[in-house]
Amino acid sequence: MKILHILRHGKSSWDYPGIDDLDRPLIERGIKNAISTGTYLFETYGQPSLIITSPAIRALHTAILIARSCGVPYGKVVIDERIYESYSSSIIEVVEELPSNYESIVVVGHNPMLTEFCNLFLPDYLENLPTSGLVTLTFDIKTWSIVNQQPVLSKVYFPRKD
Repeated sequence: MKILHILRHGKSSWDYPGIDDLDRPLIERGIKNAISTGTYLFETYGQPSLIITSPAIRALHTAILIARSCGVPYGKVVIDERIYESYSSSIIEVVEELPSNYESIVVVGHNPMLTEFCNLFLPDYLENLPTSGLVTLTFDIKTWSIVNQQPVLSKVYFPRKD
């Protein structure tokens, strides 16, 4: 079995019109919800083997919060530029390059690409993956070859909005 967690970054700030999109930070609610999602992930699925994140600050910050919540060593948080402003095929490419010894991974990225990716595998249409939203796909496979595979289990988690 291989478990693929797809996580949208936490809620970010639009209060800095002069900074590049890559540099937009999380807001307080984004931090709290990312921690809540990380706690849920760890309590439900255990420690992921690896976290792969977009280089955007909001995604990287979310990935670090997830790592801390799940006890993942920071050396197991990998930045991959293909996760930023990409297509579903980019995520598939990133995932399929993984060694088979990783059992559970988290991909932290952005919409609309993450929602599109999840809809390739979910049995019910997902209109929008909200910030800090998590989709977990469990595949009955030995390697990370997910093309033309359907998960044996899928679960969607949205943190409570405080």
